[in-house]
Order: sequence, then structure tokens, then C-alpha cells
Amino acid sequence: APAISAATLAATDWDEARLIFVPTFGLGTVRTNIGPIWSALAMDEAPPPVEILPQPVTMIIWRHEFSPRFRTIDDEERGAIAQMRGDATFGDLCNAAVARLGVEKGIEQAGLLLGRWLRDGMICEIKSSD
Repeated sequence: APAISAATLAATDWDEARLIFVPTFGLGTVRTNIGPIWSALAMDEAPPPVEILPQPVTMIIWRHEFSPRFRTIDDEERGAIAQMRGDATFGDLCNAAVARLGVEKGIEQAGLLLGRWLRDGMICEIKSSD
């Protein structure tokens, strides 16, 4: 499924918006430095030696157009993704962020996550909860 375009964003009621991630989106826990290894291999460079991480991390994987993408994420983003993949609206995500971080930081955090997800081509649809 193609990612949504910027043109579709203007008419969105963000309080009621439900973000739909592309069908290729997945997340899991990794315990090794697989991210730097994959990055090196993708750039035709020698990969670093395999290492066990001091703490497991969450990695998201998706396909943007015809290219596989991946990156590790922090607990904040993992929680936000869980909310969006559940039954939450973007307004719910903002309210939860405000409750944790305060008004200014909460709104900023939610906006940064939304911008990253859109820029990375992870969102294929925005539905209204109406």
C-alpha cells in the first residue's frame, strides 16, 4: 500500500484521526547490533562484528515504496505506535503525551512522531473515527 501524500493532510480532523500503518509494518525486539550490520551491508560496506546489546531494543521494519526500511525506536515511540495500532485516535495520543510530558512538550512530541511517520512513509491511510 502506498504511503499517504501530503495533500491528504489538510482536511484531516486530527482529534478524530486514526492512523493506519502500511501493511508491511512490523516491530520486534532485537538483542544484537543487527541495525548497524544491515546498514553496512546495504551500503556494500564490511559489517561490524555481531555484538549482544546491553539491553534489548525495539526495532520497526517496513517497506517504503520498494525499499525495505528499519530503525530502532525508544519506549516513547513504541508506546505511541501501540496506541495507534490499537483503537486510539491521534487526539488520544496527544492527550496521553500531554499527561506525561506537559502541554508544550506533549504536543511537540506527538507532532514529531507524526511527522517522522509521515516522512518515513509508514502511514498508508488516515481514517476518521466518526
